[in-house]
Amino acid sequence: YKIEVSEKAWKLLQELKGKMGNYQDGELLELLLQEKAQELTKPTTPAPETSAPKSVESPHSRYIPKSVRAEVMARAQGRCEYISPITNERCTEVHHMEFDHRHAYASGGAHSVQNLRYLCRGHNLLHAIHTYGSEKMNSYLGGK
Repeated sequence: YKIEVSEKAWKLLQELKGKMGNYQDGELLELLLQEKAQELTKPTTPAPETSAPKSVESPHSRYIPKSVRAEVMARAQGRCEYISPITNERCTEVHHMEFDHRHAYASGGAHSVQNLRYLCRGHNLLHAIHTYGSEKMNSYLGGK
């Protein structure tokens, strides 16, 4: 589907992409709509303290809970968490940041603070190549 948005809405979407881990435009828009829908369907009166615990996100959802994203970003102090195995130095990149699963989401990796790390796009891609192989990743990179 295609939608038209105002220039102001487009700028806001791009600003949020930088702050929320660089989702694709459609993914971020879906996430924001999902969060707003959840907010609008919450009861307006506080639930009694004897109520059942809040439900956990579906294990099949790619959505990373806001609290988990915030904790991972705080731990990373806003910069890439990749540490070079050669120099043992940490990457200094702070732009084009993405969340990466140490144990791949596609292989059952959880959206937990322990399993997620904050990587720049280059190091996230490097990890994906190591995990899935360059032959598979070439299809995502426009290669043959």
